[in-house]
Amino acid sequence: MNAVPIASLVRPVATWNPIAKAPDDEIQYIDIGAVDNVGKCIAAPQTVLGRDAPSRARQLVSVGDVLVSTVRPGLNAVAHVTAEFDGATASTGFCVLRPEPTKLFPSYLFSWVKSPDFVSEMARRATGASYPAVSDGIVGESKIPLPPLTEQRRIAEILDRAETLRAQRRQALAQLDFLADAIFLEMFGDPVQNSKRWPNPSLGGALTFQQYGPRFYNEQYSEAGTPIVRITDLSEAGRLDFRAMPRLLVSPEELAKYRLQSGDLIFARTGATVGKVALIGADDPECIAGAYFITMRFVENIRPIYAFSVLRSPSVRLIVETRSRQAAQQNFSGPGLRELPMPVPPIALQFEFERRIAAVQEMRTSQERALTELNALFASLQHRAFRGEL
Repeated sequence: MNAVPIASLVRPVATWNPIAKAPDDEIQYIDIGAVDNVGKCIAAPQTVLGRDAPSRARQLVSVGDVLVSTVRPGLNAVAHVTAEFDGATASTGFCVLRPEPTKLFPSYLFSWVKSPDFVSEMARRATGASYPAVSDGIVGESKIPLPPLTEQRRIAEILDRAETLRAQRRQALAQLDFLADAIFLEMFGDPVQNSKRWPNPSLGGALTFQQYGPRFYNEQYSEAGTPIVRITDLSEAGRLDFRAMPRLLVSPEELAKYRLQSGDLIFARTGATVGKVALIGADDPECIAGAYFITMRFVENIRPIYAFSVLRSPSVRLIVETRSRQAAQQNFSGPGLRELPMPVPPIALQFEFERRIAAVQEMRTSQERALTELNALFASLQHRAFRGEL
């Protein structure tokens, strides 16, 4: 299959200056943060007045355009412009690819920019150690395998169907998070309102241990060593990505002091992710939470999964977010954490909650296994599709 530079298959994109041309009009602005790099879609665009538009808001996009982030290309923040974003303004941090309809089918191009071959090429050609990026020119130089349009459409339809299955599986996993939250509210009610009138000491009264994570100033990451939990390793749902964590060779004394134990909760105390929590499980690898975390352990009549759910509840998260904004940089320190509510329902009810959440986790494990298999199938389809073997 012939491979052709992308630049020869796309049309120019119009640019404008909303600050000068439409200062009083609302515009839909798509920056890199608006793209979900897992779902590969535009998830959170901003609506701003033209006069307030960032200086990077310059590119007018249309239905069918493909957005490729030129910043940190290894993360593959790419998206297909759908009807609701027609006429929106995209950041200059994107290379906007507008397929020439007689040469390139839009969904085929979108499938290509999600492929491992394209992603690895962009990551390899990126420059800048702390802020790796590629230029629009580099994206345009990338060669795409180019069968006839009818074949492009057929390949894109196969890959789109496989991607739809993956999206449905991811959605099922997200629904399990909602189910766990619903079980908590049904059994215990809102922890701030405490309508069930459980004994309601502050969180500090429920702790046996609280510790800030250590700062590692000069140590170098290594292939071996202990995983160090960073803010970026913690998802909004409270799951840790141990595969992404850097490792450090720490002393036996540091390991004994800071090593996380099964049942520990770690709380993100600063930055845009303030308030996120994770629960360390019995099967999790040995690790240390870094300086931006507070580690907590609880008294016997507070089960860790119950405490985790209290801290994840919307009403408690609202307290954390509101109070943390009062500082110049979002921050929620140990004393503030100790003042949060922690109602104490009967321990038998907490154990029942733990049992129900374990059943939800079993469903999650099954869904994750199915998603892993789908991901492998999708990767195989991509590999074959762009080599003319599908």
